[in-house]
Amino acid sequence: DMATRCGAEALGWGADMGVLATGKLANVVLVSLEGTHATPGPDPLSTLVYSCRSADIRAVWLAGQQVVSEGSLMLWDEEEVRREAAREARGLFERADL
Repeated sequence: DMATRCGAEALGWGADMGVLATGKLANVVLVSLEGTHATPGPDPLSTLVYSCRSADIRAVWLAGQQVVSEGSLMLWDEEEVRREAAREARGLFERADL
């Protein structure tokens, strides 16, 4: 609840998202809990928070559109995303005098 409904409310997006309900934007992430790092994992929520990694993400839907399938981006070129992220990070560090 804190990561979904409360998170959306904290960002001022509570009217549009934060819960799976008719009329709300649906953002869903499918995560594999099958890795050895996620075992024995008796509590799926704790396993997700404390053990899972980005590589465990199998699929992502944003506003109902699938954007990640089997861990790969579907709509964007990964190399271009990395280049743009690196460029933006450099600018952020420069502005922060780091």
